[in-house]
Amino acid sequence: MSLKYFITLVSLALIACSQAAEKASITNELLELRGELSQASARIAQLRKDKQAIEESFKYLEDWAAGQQTEKIQVYEENTEIRNLLSSAEQRVVSEKVAHKKTSDKYDKIKSIMGYLAGAFLALLYLRFGSSIASTLTIAAGPWGAIIQLLGPVGAFAAGYMFIQFYF
Repeated sequence: MSLKYFITLVSLALIACSQAAEKASITNELLELRGELSQASARIAQLRKDKQAIEESFKYLEDWAAGQQTEKIQVYEENTEIRNLLSSAEQRVVSEKVAHKKTSDKYDKIKSIMGYLAGAFLALLYLRFGSSIASTLTIAAGPWGAIIQLLGPVGAFAAGYMFIQFYF
């Protein structure tokens, strides 16, 4: 029996040694897993920080986009307001041009009438006073005297008309 016990004891010792070796490998694996678990915990903490930083960046981006949208709406409203002002200013300019054209036409008519009146006045003055002076000149002019005598009132009229046209 002693051999039986000896074999049993040796087999139990071998089993215990193999279990101890297995226990050591399990312990090593557990230590490795614990190291991986701590690395994973550190990685999870880093990912949480990154996630929070990304969320803050998105929040900042959303706030910036909202500000840009508000600014865009303000610029659009200002642009619409300026277009309305420009349209009303263009309408005023057109109406002022029409009024200016009417005034200019009236001015030209008055200037023309005043030119005719000034020409008629000078022609009458010429006929009243200048014809006696011109008659002495027509004798000295010879054959041109008749033309000067006929064109004298026309020249006086033209001088009066042109004076008003150039002066005003």
